[in-house]
Parts: sequence; C-alpha cells; structure tokens
Amino acid sequence: MIATFLYRIKGDSSKYYGKYIGKCPTTYEEGMDRALANIMFPFFQHTYSDRMKDLCDLSIGVLSVDRMGKDYYSEHEKDVFDLVYCNWTNQAVEIHLHGDLSKWTGA
Repeated sequence: MIATFLYRIKGDSSKYYGKYIGKCPTTYEEGMDRALANIMFPFFQHTYSDRMKDLCDLSIGVLSVDRMGKDYYSEHEKDVFDLVYCNWTNQAVEIHLHGDLSKWTGA
C-alpha cells in the first residue's frame, strides 16, 4: 500500500507531508489515519519524545491511498516529503525524515 498524508505533532502548528509505503491492516475500527498513526507512532514517540506522549499527540490527514501498491518511488522523493516511511515486508523499516535517513531501528 502507498499512502500520502499530512501530519501534525502536538505543540507544533506546522503541517508536514508524509508518504507511507508498506503493509497496512485491511480492517480498522477508527479509520486509516489512526491505523497509520498506530504503525508509525513508535518512531514519532522516539523522535519527538518531548512532545509525543501518546497516540493522540499525532494527527494524520490521509490525502491518497493506493492499496495495490503497483507504483514505485525514486530516492528523490525523500527530498520532497518531510517523511518517507517504508515498511518493507522483506527488510528493515527505512525512514527518511526531512531528507535524511533516520538512524532509528525500532524499539
């Protein structure tokens, strides 16, 4: 699945652009925005530990979704999106934040 979205972190009035590539539950109770927040929350909590205490501190607005995931992206998209979160099925999660590869390896 490929999803593009806006996100906001509690205490920051800025909106950021994100792209998620990877698996996502096909059923969810609260909406795709909350499903994505659940997946990415550990990274956000680690990166913004001073402002990210619980899941409600991350707001996501989904712009588009491609569930088939047939399209690909180039490495250059990391220079356009504030966050590119690649949740590969056959390798480690790869995250680019503001163009830089994150050193976060998961909790």
